Amino acid sequence: MRRRDDASRLAETLRADLGKDNLSPIDVFACAREIPSLTTVAYPLGESISGMCIKHEDFSLIAFNSAQTLGRQRFTLAHELYHLFFDDAATAVICPKSTKRYSETEWTADAFASYFLLPYHALRNELKTRGLASEKAADNDHLLAAIVGIEQKFGLSRMALLVRLQDEGVVTDEQKDAFSRNVKASARHLGYPTTLYEPRRGRSARMADGDYIERLCSLFEQGAISQGKAEELLADGFRDDISVETFEDGELVD
Repeated sequence: MRRRDDASRLAETLRADLGKDNLSPIDVFACAREIPSLTTVAYPLGESISGMCIKHEDFSLIAFNSAQTLGRQRFTLAHELYHLFFDDAATAVICPKSTKRYSETEWTADAFASYFLLPYHALRNELKTRGLASEKAADNDHLLAAIVGIEQKFGLSRMALLVRLQDEGVVTDEQKDAFSRNVKASARHLGYPTTLYEPRRGRSARMADGDYIERLCSLFEQGAISQGKAEELLADGFRDDISVETFEDGELVD
């Protein structure tokens, strides 16, 4: 319990530092772009790695596995933000997909990610609004509709939400097992899009963002690199979608 309480407190602290409240959904990708000197990279990292975080005095890098579902990518990025801001023991960490190899720090980072995406009071409000705050057990159809609604609203993966609901005593072991199956089908049946349960595809599956792009803009504007070099570095960062002509005064212009 103490670990979860500490993780919740840290998640709320970072949300506040980023100017976000503790009741609303959060765009974790947009938040990462606002963090100074942080580059994020979406890349298919294989079957065993979810993400990584590298911290340096002048820059930081977070990579997340774009071959995993969007919900898991959001969770992984939030997980890596824990390593970036609160894990003083490591300057570089590679985070496995399997929880069987998790250390205490990895478990804490997972708890932090869950509370960063869905704060404690936000979940309590959702449960109350959806009629799940009382001790009276909800039928499975009502419960599943609430689960899909919450995960869609807050961009949380099904398993991450089920873990939280189990902690809250809302779902049993049997329900957790049942609701972890046919995830896309359950969302589709209730009229929701399935993007949250799918990986990135096409150009967005390989993409650098944040500080890397900002530094290129600045260097080109200062005349420190040529147009050809800027285009080469953009390609290296998988950003062929950005034209050098859109750089103006060290910023990317629409």
